[in-house]
Amino acid sequence: MNITQPQIETAEAEFRNVSALGKGLTECIKAALAAAERAAWQPIETAEIGGKYRVLVSVPIKRHRLVLAILSRDGIWLDEQLKPMTYPPTHWRPRPAPPEPAP
Repeated sequence: MNITQPQIETAEAEFRNVSALGKGLTECIKAALAAAERAAWQPIETAEIGGKYRVLVSVPIKRHRLVLAILSRDGIWLDEQLKPMTYPPTHWRPRPAPPEPAP
């Protein structure tokens, strides 16, 4: 699981905030998980140039579209077919881990 320290800290803070409002455990957990998910997204300027791995990026086309992409050494965002992207992404996050196989 790819959970970062900022996600953990954000989730913990949200859990405490919602708990302080007197909400139940389920609501606190839902709020903490949602906050952690939002914290996974990082400004596009912080993406690693010439990265070895594709990352999930958000592209502002009508509604935000999610695409696997990589930032080339030349600073050009390449899509899944390794072609330059038409619209520059605004945010990125590491790819989530794949689901566990069914038992």
